[in-house]
Amino acid sequence: MKTDRYLLVWMALMGALLVGVWLASTGEVQSLVVPPDLQATALSGTWESVNTGTTATLYDVSWYRPGLGYLVGAGGTLLLVDKQVPDAPYIKTVASHTTADLFAVDVVKQDWGCAVGSAGAIICLTGKETWVTRSAGTSQPLYDVSLTWTPTAAVGWLVGANGVVRRTSNSGATWVIQDQPGHTFYAVHAVSPQEAWVGGVRVSDGRPVVLHTADGGASWQVQYAGAATGIVRALFARGDSVWAVGDGGLILHSTDRGVTWQVVDAGTRADLTGVWQAAGPAVGSVDDVWIVGKGGLILHSVDGGATFTPEPSGTTADLLGLDLYNAFHGSAAVGANGTFLWRQVPNQTIIAYRAYSPPTLDGQVAEWEGMASVRLNGYTATFVERGDEPVQHFQNLEDADLRLWLAWDEDYLYVALRAVDDAVVEDNDAAHPWYDDEVEIAIDGLPRLACCVDWPNGPDHQYTISPSGRMTDWGNPSFPITGVVRATTTLTNGWSAEIAIPREELNNGPHTASLQLGLAVGFRDDDDGGAHDMYFVWDAYIARPNNDVERLKEFATLTFSTTPAAWSPMSTPT
Repeated sequence: MKTDRYLLVWMALMGALLVGVWLASTGEVQSLVVPPDLQATALSGTWESVNTGTTATLYDVSWYRPGLGYLVGAGGTLLLVDKQVPDAPYIKTVASHTTADLFAVDVVKQDWGCAVGSAGAIICLTGKETWVTRSAGTSQPLYDVSLTWTPTAAVGWLVGANGVVRRTSNSGATWVIQDQPGHTFYAVHAVSPQEAWVGGVRVSDGRPVVLHTADGGASWQVQYAGAATGIVRALFARGDSVWAVGDGGLILHSTDRGVTWQVVDAGTRADLTGVWQAAGPAVGSVDDVWIVGKGGLILHSVDGGATFTPEPSGTTADLLGLDLYNAFHGSAAVGANGTFLWRQVPNQTIIAYRAYSPPTLDGQVAEWEGMASVRLNGYTATFVERGDEPVQHFQNLEDADLRLWLAWDEDYLYVALRAVDDAVVEDNDAAHPWYDDEVEIAIDGLPRLACCVDWPNGPDHQYTISPSGRMTDWGNPSFPITGVVRATTTLTNGWSAEIAIPREELNNGPHTASLQLGLAVGFRDDDDGGAHDMYFVWDAYIARPNNDVERLKEFATLTFSTTPAAWSPMSTPT
């Protein structure tokens, strides 16, 4: 089973000239006035088939970073997948040191993870791409594994036939017996070192069951036992919400951590094999839920699981595993005959508001707050870099949460940003801005997709802005930044900035409505000096053109709108 990945599904676009809707956010940081978010919708995503180079049945997938993870399958198949680049995924066969069928995998960082399979097979990571065999003291088939991250080791459980339940507190090196006789367990999902759910079938009467522990497995309580025969094949939990799916279209949902359960009818009787719940289109709003099953079935709910709609999968192969890093990036289902489906969401289209009068460039952003913004944090990032820590440790919104607004007039592109940060650090020299707190604004100027023409004097730029107002282009303080005006302000919970970029920097004539540029945004956070601690990128794989037209194709499209900026409503004739 996959680890608990609480990531945000991308928000819907608004704008008078563009397709979209306003969505209200919930304001997780109490001191922050939160405007609407401007994000792409996950509803338009499509599932695309990826050639894995194998016809072996693939049973499971696990991402530990966006677009970076492992697939496992029959005969010891172990594949490393890297989809952090804009072209086709890089897929590499990695030595598994076993010929057993591998039914499940869970990786929480590049050197912590385990896979389990037939005849008691266990392999675990001990280094980057280095897997070794382990033993849990059983030859029973092992059907699932779920790990959680701690500062010193991965902690979690594996489950299997004949009531096998085993717990590790040292990344899979050893396993402690916590068996629950009388059951066969096909699913486990851990949300912490203390709390987990297991699911399967009660052998005596063939009924589906879900058991729960809140004390690290010292005790297990039956939370659900079905009235009819059936099998729970997959589990997922996020917050108080717990999902269990299984044979014959079985879908169970609890909103109180398993105390009570409701049967959900999604209109299918197919055997269901995977389930995943994502944070909704605004942090704290209604969540999205995906379910996969046999016959190529994919179900998607945008209302927290109240209703489900089939999504075209393009295959009739049985889908046996599911994992999403977020709805935009790192979304995959696997199954029979080497099937690997990747969920692709189109590039985003965002707007710059029309400034009929220029903003006051003082580093204060209050006048921007009524407008839709790009939001970048651990829930919304397309690319994440933070050492080896797992996804849930990217999601402290008091430590790293960026909002960015855009506006334009005939002569300038205006950018405003507010970075929520509990420790503002800027202790490196101007030649190393990416080591400190900073924001990167990558622009593909005119002509579009003509990468890096005559830079640093051409139309493509990667501006970096630091809390002190220090600014570079391409991270090089010697590159000219002609006519760019900026101002920054220190806040009690971070910092803010306003920037005016003249049209000459972007190779533009006088700006006009419907002008389109390419845009990507990066956000680095340094909490303790030295190098940065985390790096988020919005709608790209790297927030710079990087001498690569393919990377430019991944940038969002920034469209100059006639929608008035909040501080400058369009004047009307008298």
